[in-house]
Amino acid sequence: MARLNFILILACLGIMLPISIFSQNKPVSFTAQADARQVTLTGHFKISFTLKNAEGSSFEPPSFRDFEILNGPSRSMSTSIYNGVMSSELTLSYLLQPKSIGKFTIGSASIRASGKKLTSSPFSIQVVKGRTNTLPGQPAEDEQVFVRMEIDTTVGYVGQQLLLDYKLYTTINIANYNIRSESEYDGCFVQNVRTFNNRAVREIVDGMQYTTQVLKRVALFPQQNGVIKIEPAKIQLGISTGRSSSFFFSNTVKPRFVQTNGLDINIKTLPANAPSSFTGGVGKYKVTTSISQSRATTDDAISLKFSVVGNGDMKRVSAPLLESPRTNAGNPAFEIYEPTLQNDATYENGGQLEGRKDYEYLLLPKEVGTYIIDPQLSYYDIDSGVYVTLVSQRFPLSISPGQGVASNRALTEASIQKDQLKPYIPNVPLYKPKIFFVQKPLYWLIYSLPILGFLGLVGYQQYQAFKGEIDPDELARRRAEKIARAKLALAESFMQDNNPKAFYNEISKAYLGYVHDKLAIRTSELTKANVSNHLKDLSVSPESVSRFMEIIGRTESALYAGMTSSGDMNQFYTDAVEVLVKVEREIAAE
Repeated sequence: MARLNFILILACLGIMLPISIFSQNKPVSFTAQADARQVTLTGHFKISFTLKNAEGSSFEPPSFRDFEILNGPSRSMSTSIYNGVMSSELTLSYLLQPKSIGKFTIGSASIRASGKKLTSSPFSIQVVKGRTNTLPGQPAEDEQVFVRMEIDTTVGYVGQQLLLDYKLYTTINIANYNIRSESEYDGCFVQNVRTFNNRAVREIVDGMQYTTQVLKRVALFPQQNGVIKIEPAKIQLGISTGRSSSFFFSNTVKPRFVQTNGLDINIKTLPANAPSSFTGGVGKYKVTTSISQSRATTDDAISLKFSVVGNGDMKRVSAPLLESPRTNAGNPAFEIYEPTLQNDATYENGGQLEGRKDYEYLLLPKEVGTYIIDPQLSYYDIDSGVYVTLVSQRFPLSISPGQGVASNRALTEASIQKDQLKPYIPNVPLYKPKIFFVQKPLYWLIYSLPILGFLGLVGYQQYQAFKGEIDPDELARRRAEKIARAKLALAESFMQDNNPKAFYNEISKAYLGYVHDKLAIRTSELTKANVSNHLKDLSVSPESVSRFMEIIGRTESALYAGMTSSGDMNQFYTDAVEVLVKVEREIAAE
């Protein structure tokens, strides 16, 4: 029996020892925190002293001579283990009520932990008189509890993230709540923020002390200029009729319906001096870049990775244009392909939304020499009110002559195998088979002439574009209708798969891409007013302009107002194709 007990003790030590070691990796701290910085003379507040990741002893509270202790000290402990690392908290709390009006300082508390004495920082509490009611302690019903919509700013820009809170103010206990209806947020793309600080705190409003808590937070991304109206929301509250001191606990609940305020948000136009590397980002952004190699030959392919992270509307952020450095003769030293989107993610960070996009560029060296690749991205900084250009790193590249063949990385298993021994063929005929005309090379030569002619024409146009004989904007205008039709065809496949969100997204891409290429409008200037004016300048009929803008408006409603459904996709697709064809014909006839 004694041997068994000894084994059990060793086993317990084997479990506890790693936990004790892991807990030493967590920093030890001792802090003070109050749930209010301002309180009325008849109100109260809670102050907590928290020791993290250590065992404490000899706790000494500060002097509360200017306050009456209503309750405390109350003690609570919590321990958690995450990825093998233990964290612990010891909290000592007091409930205090002021004795007089004024500004008072609560001094430092102290505790012994980890072999030394730790002290908390002092802080101040402002005590105000508060409002005098006709019936003391009996405020009006609409003053006992209400909910406000509060936004971090009422002036913003298209693509900026605006945080809207539904904030509860109450002097009574609330058991539950239910948002019965809220605004459609017309003109905004909306996403719920699920992780934010919803700790109950005390605040003074019009001389009355309330307990406040954020019930819900949404991130708004304006999609158009002008005034955006946020309509009031209707909320059902469950009022506690018991005597519980807990904020969200009661045995008996009575419903009460409240309505929030409304908000007007003024969305301004971005300044016109946007740099060429601006791709639509508004807010705060950062970039990181990397390159596969700094030395290469004219046979190699170079990979450049470009990552952008920001808190604005990431749907409006596209890959920046990567310009090729020039040779001494003024020719592009690299052939740079359109970047591919490797990753597109949205996540929550610090009570707001952040997005990340990872792009990869493929660079093919054409000329020997030493060059600098300088990837840049610009965004509009809402704090400073200016365009900021980010340069993560400049990459020097040394290009040497190749052997005139593709890099081994481009070889596939199939291309290697075709040069090996041919497989065994059974039952080889010993007579000369009859050859029909369709099997003769002459037939296939005649048959392929139209295809070769078409490919030659396309190749010649690309050669002209490379030599600068065809304006890139002119090429974009020529291809606009073809690219839009391709996207509409993709939208049709999503319609057949009953995927309304992807369907409306492709319709939106088709129309916005068409006006971007056909009308040579920059992405940052793709506003409804600009599109409408450009179409009118090209003598497109008012009816066609109206229907074209209606299609764009319906896709925005579907995507940004959460109105995607499969009910009317067939008719909408028919209308979208018809309108695009009609506008293209009217522009071509001009």
